[in-house]
Amino acid sequence: MSEISRQEFQRRRQALVEQMQPGSAALIFAAPEVTRSADSEYPYRQNSDFWYFTGFNEPEAVLVLIKSDDTHNHSVLFNRVRDLTAEIWFGRRLGQDAAPEKTGALTAHWHSVKSISNFINYLTAWMWFTMLRANMHMLMKS
Repeated sequence: MSEISRQEFQRRRQALVEQMQPGSAALIFAAPEVTRSADSEYPYRQNSDFWYFTGFNEPEAVLVLIKSDDTHNHSVLFNRVRDLTAEIWFGRRLGQDAAPEKTGALTAHWHSVKSISNFINYLTAWMWFTMLRANMHMLMKS
């Protein structure tokens, strides 16, 4: 976790939400892990936009910023579940219980393309920061 406070990440997210129209959401994706060869990965580096708004340094995560109206907004983090066996080999995961406390997000949910799509289905507009997740873009366009 970074030396930057969760209040600073909340402030950064709020500044972005203030620029959004009511009934919209911004989806910001974590960087994917990159395989070097069959069983070796490059050292992980988080997507700069994602890190700027969250300070969260795990892959397979999505930050969803929702502006319901001019007075109500939410920040939700979709991230991987805790898996003690995987953590032995690949490092610690925060999971859904610890992630909101670390990032200042309102809640955290298990990450899946379908769960994110269902979560923001009622909104009128989406703002994409990067095209890192083609499968998510295809689902949202349909």
